[in-house]
Amino acid sequence: MDEPRFTPREIETLKYLQLGDTNKLIARALGISECTVKIHIRSIMRKVHASNRTQAVMRTRVNLLGPEVQF
Repeated sequence: MDEPRFTPREIETLKYLQLGDTNKLIARALGISECTVKIHIRSIMRKVHASNRTQAVMRTRVNLLGPEVQF
């Protein structure tokens, strides 16, 4: 199975999700609306077949960002 392809903004969103940030905090950090954050998260979840944001982080953490990534 091919690895999912993420947009640069989805990767930025994933980094904040990994930190456990809320949609509101992610939106402020990226300078976008909460609605746009939700769209990015839904897209990420769909690409990795996750049913929630925690699953999405766990499924992308090692494959996309590597196990040693620190933010």
